[in-house]
Amino acid sequence: MCITQRVEIGHSEIYYNDIADLWAKKAIHDADEIPTLAVSFSVCKKMITKQCQSQWQTSWDRINSGRATHNLIGRKHLFPRDRCTAISYVRLLLDDSLLKAHQFRIGVESTCVCECGQGIDDTNHFLLQCTMYESLRRELKVEVKNVWEDNRKNDRLNFSVPVLAPFSDNLLSVQDCNRILLATFKYIKKSQREL
Repeated sequence: MCITQRVEIGHSEIYYNDIADLWAKKAIHDADEIPTLAVSFSVCKKMITKQCQSQWQTSWDRINSGRATHNLIGRKHLFPRDRCTAISYVRLLLDDSLLKAHQFRIGVESTCVCECGQGIDDTNHFLLQCTMYESLRRELKVEVKNVWEDNRKNDRLNFSVPVLAPFSDNLLSVQDCNRILLATFKYIKKSQREL
């Protein structure tokens, strides 16, 4: 009895290798159809830059981290003249302040509980809940309520962080947003917290 041994050469009869071979042969065959016009260095550089920017923008739009920053880009902002207040305001908007919750997240603080003992020391707590700033908050609420009522808004005012960092939209004019922001800056400054 004669046994014939079959020797495979190269990529033959391996499914994915056969597909690779097929595409390689097709590329060689179609090579004659590729235009051979020279592309200048500057044009090539522009094309690569455009592609890189497009890829970066797509990644930036889809990524979950950095949402606070992403949501602020392209908007005009009013900043206070006081540098410390301006820095504190921006850090609050970016969720990257010296509040305990933000510092706990990066491992600098051992706890995220506020000194008042009534909650987690984050942006929401600092602006809306902390018992150490109740009198300042009353002043802030009065100003925000006045702006809301001056516009005769039928909507019920929901005192929240987005209301304290408004951008002009259908509900509020630029001037009204600025009035609310100025009241918020005053609250931050009077709290005497470096955020």
